[in-house]
Amino acid sequence: MTRHHELRASAETVRLGVVDRTDEPVLTIESGDTVSLDTWNAWGNRVTPEMTMADVGRYVGEAGAAGPHDLTGPIAVHGARPGDVLRVDLVDLRLRPHVFNLSLPGHLGIGLLAEDFADGQVRHFQLSGSDAGTRVELAPGVEIPVRPFLGYQGVAPRDAGPHSSIPPGPHGGNIDVPDLVVGTSVFLPVWTDGALYCAGDAHAAQGYGEVNLTALEASVEEAVLRFTLLRGGPALTRPRAETPTELLSLAFADSLDTAAREAARDLVQELARQHPDLSPIDAYAVASMALDLKVSQVVNAEVGVQASVPKEIFTRPLPWFGEGSGWSEISLDAESSSANVPS
Repeated sequence: MTRHHELRASAETVRLGVVDRTDEPVLTIESGDTVSLDTWNAWGNRVTPEMTMADVGRYVGEAGAAGPHDLTGPIAVHGARPGDVLRVDLVDLRLRPHVFNLSLPGHLGIGLLAEDFADGQVRHFQLSGSDAGTRVELAPGVEIPVRPFLGYQGVAPRDAGPHSSIPPGPHGGNIDVPDLVVGTSVFLPVWTDGALYCAGDAHAAQGYGEVNLTALEASVEEAVLRFTLLRGGPALTRPRAETPTELLSLAFADSLDTAAREAARDLVQELARQHPDLSPIDAYAVASMALDLKVSQVVNAEVGVQASVPKEIFTRPLPWFGEGSGWSEISLDAESSSANVPS
């Protein structure tokens, strides 16, 4: 029987800028359960409407190699094991009113146009609500529509040792994909027992690229997430996602060329695998006609490219991770191999 859980951000339930596959879970759930959680803003929840550039410089210096992200979790999913896929559905998301944007001083070299802006800047704003219709005024006649999502969604890293929360990777993490709003799903390869999912880095709005380093940064009053374990399909080596209109493959690399190639290859191979009437080269042709490549972000050490294909091109819905895909939801009642997982 599925259950609903509450997980509140606190000193005991938040990871500060570093994740490790040996982290102890702060909550253990079953596949199919939902979790209501909140998140802090950044640097140990020290961002306030009064934060100045001097404060930012101090926080960055104190963090060292760690990221600025405050991550709620990790959440262990009972029965998860390497080779599984964790599906996370974003059911609901409400933000707190305070949001901000930050450009670091140019000499730090962080941001696509860092050399153009020597002094840096931090600006604070207030949301009048957190629904999709809200807009934030940056200047008279310039308003940004609010489209909230979680910038960080990740399981425990593939490799051993502590990892800064800044670079995304095969575990997901700091993926900053602005399409992943309420009503969408992310599919994460599981690399360790329990999966160990963390969430944070909420954004009220972000353009593809996140070019000045930050989006319209926020914290979450409540996010409702549904977790489902999938098993049985071919090995998944990078995150994928699904929106009401598109199927996405997410890739992260040290160059845009490499990330674009990896994202496109993953999607082309999956189209050919799942559609019996498409040869691999036909799937390649379909991709050239209908696949979009978008740069999700260029500021997180590893750049991100997402390849997406519209669902409307398929007269028979592609299974993706559904029935007929080779993946199936795990029924732990029927499992006899759930030893060595957090409980």
